[in-house]
Amino acid sequence: MHDKFDHMFKTTTDHFFCTYDQKFCDGEIIDNEIIAKPELHRIMDIIYKLEDGYHNFEFQTGKLKTKDLIRFNLYQSMIMDKYKTENVKTTIIYTEKINKKTLNKIKQSRYDMNIISLKDHNGDKILNNIKNKIKNNKKITQKDECHLAYLPLYQTETKPKDILYEVCLLTNQITQIPQENIDYIKKTHLMLVEILIKINKEKEKYIEAIKMKSQVIDMLIEQGEQKGLKKGIKEGLIKGEQKGLKEGIKEGIGIGKEYGREEGVRDITRNMLRENISIDNIIRITGLSKEEIEKIQ
Repeated sequence: MHDKFDHMFKTTTDHFFCTYDQKFCDGEIIDNEIIAKPELHRIMDIIYKLEDGYHNFEFQTGKLKTKDLIRFNLYQSMIMDKYKTENVKTTIIYTEKINKKTLNKIKQSRYDMNIISLKDHNGDKILNNIKNKIKNNKKITQKDECHLAYLPLYQTETKPKDILYEVCLLTNQITQIPQENIDYIKKTHLMLVEILIKINKEKEKYIEAIKMKSQVIDMLIEQGEQKGLKKGIKEGLIKGEQKGLKEGIKEGIGIGKEYGREEGVRDITRNMLRENISIDNIIRITGLSKEEIEKIQ
């Protein structure tokens, strides 16, 4: 689950951070892999190079623990060491509510570190505001776009999966923003479906809503389905091979048993012939025909 959230944030990062602060639109996302020494190899989530220094973003989708803060402090020190600068800041993007205990942990950090929580947003209020804008054909801002993408993760009275379906439908009503921005929102929704919806049958209505008015998303879904089909065929072939192998082994054992039985009957027949037992008695005992017995002789 946490890996899926991280992947979602990383793949929609530009839009998110430009909304968070305009300076990130002019910044550069740089290599997030740092090897201080062979035994100290770390990969951060997102590092921005800005005019005034470096900004590291870490996505925390589970409860923030002391070991997480130790890790973030380590990351910051590694960035400072690699780029030979003190101007490094870390921001934690948090999907949980921030409580006093969490804030105290942040304050204890050795470095410049802060935390923002998606739960600090009043999702219901934001949703109603965007609905009114669309209804009255008012301008949808970049911040509104970001809200539409991440609303299911905000604090709301409604279940996240229900909010997700509502914003999927609402996004289709927007006409005054570029198609690439619509596609960004829908791409985020598509990833949220994988995170929030557990039943495959239930996913279908979400995907149908997301596919509307977007050739790019429709193509992404089709590619995903084809990839899934190929994977399914491959897994099916492997299972088929395994089943075939099992059946082959089973059949082989049967053939072996049959072959062994036949060999045993022939051995018994030879022994009876040596003892001069009559052909009629051998036929009655073994079930072999006269011709079969004669071949053994």
